Amino acid sequence: MAKMGRPLINDEARNAKLTLRLTQAEKDKIGEVAAKICTSRINAIIKGIEFLEQQLDD
Repeated sequence: MAKMGRPLINDEARNAKLTLRLTQAEKDKIGEVAAKICTSRINAIIKGIEFLEQQLDD
């Protein structure tokens, strides 16, 4: 029988939650960026964090 549920990302389940309060404009901006890079909003946020982390390490 096939596994049920959301697919794993890098063999890890995404089961931790973080709630954010944003303005509608901020939420829209995240959605627009995600659409431009053809990914979900959460993946766009994670890529942004990884980019910032890389910039800080340089």
